[in-house]
Amino acid sequence: MQDLPPDTAPHPLLTSLQGRLLAGENVVATLEVDLDAQGRFASGLIALTNSRLLAFEPAGATWREFSLAVGQHLKLSDHGGLAFLELLDTTQRLARWRFTLACNPAAVRFVDTFEREQQLRAGEPVRVDEEEGED
Repeated sequence: MQDLPPDTAPHPLLTSLQGRLLAGENVVATLEVDLDAQGRFASGLIALTNSRLLAFEPAGATWREFSLAVGQHLKLSDHGGLAFLELLDTTQRLARWRFTLACNPAAVRFVDTFEREQQLRAGEPVRVDEEEGED
């Protein structure tokens, strides 16, 4: 079944995302972004599944899809009040998203989830941060 995680907040694009999932594909995490590729305010969504990264590009109202492979990683950075998330493989940047720092805490969690999924994909033991669960 194609399920969204139970803690996923309702987002207008979730229905569209649900329709794009392949048989047996499940959403592991989502990240709402608030800027388009040109840096204008617009609502976008990045979804991590067990096999792909799907991203809604608000400027063109289109979805982009990236099959996940060992060696890919996400790089999160910020400059001048803007944050950037890049999908990279071993040789090049595959995609880049922009958002305000208001989205940054969720982006950090998204990157952590992506890294855990990539560890599983590579057959590596999943690292657990010691700080998780501590209040």
